[in-house]
Amino acid sequence: MSFIEHDIIEPLKVDRDIDYVLHFASPASPIDYQKFPVETLKVGSFGTFNVLDLAVEKKAKFLLASTSEVYGDPLQNPQKEEYWGNVNPVGPRAVYDEAKRFAEAVTMAYHRRYRVDTKITRIFNTYGPRMRINDGRAVPAFIAQALNNEPLTVFGDGRQTRSFCYMSDLVKGIYKLCEKLPAEEKRDNKKSPSGLLFLSYRVLAPIIPPLKSCLRSQKASAGKPPPMGGDVRQLADRGGHLNWKHNY
Repeated sequence: MSFIEHDIIEPLKVDRDIDYVLHFASPASPIDYQKFPVETLKVGSFGTFNVLDLAVEKKAKFLLASTSEVYGDPLQNPQKEEYWGNVNPVGPRAVYDEAKRFAEAVTMAYHRRYRVDTKITRIFNTYGPRMRINDGRAVPAFIAQALNNEPLTVFGDGRQTRSFCYMSDLVKGIYKLCEKLPAEEKRDNKKSPSGLLFLSYRVLAPIIPPLKSCLRSQKASAGKPPPMGGDVRQLADRGGHLNWKHNY
């Protein structure tokens, strides 16, 4: 195994056989993709073309790591894979949402035109070691407040829901997706397949010890969503075709 550091916005040449191309390149934190909006759009467009060209050249299987953000502010909860979403193309989150939507379109175009064996996984909320404490997401934000002996901040009334998937469970699911799905026009919403991990913020917050007594509710200002516009992103319905279940 070798490691090549490369900006996939530029074409990539690899002088060896390749079995799989897994396209995970992209800022994913709202803080990051709002800091680098043009780069986010380029990696979702130019970058996707470049790695798909590599897959064509090497006759390799291709997997795109997409996101639940392709659904935007969904009008359907939970979201089925067939749901097309409700996306604002000019809002502050659009650079990430639309980059991933475009990447999905390019992936399917290569599948139909060049018969590339493609898979798309729409990743929802994952957590695990090495998360940055200030990346703007719920789990590290709660942990940071706990470490600082601060009360937890829950925006709105706390009933917003998220699915949470531990990183090792996600990796196993992606491996199964690479190995077992045939080359058909399929996507997979990678989230927890159990309602046990379909949590509201009020339920999640007390789970992170020793925070039960610290929980407080911060009402969002009228008409003002939580930071970065991250209002409600819900768990999509699960599919059983991967024979996958979470361990954590």
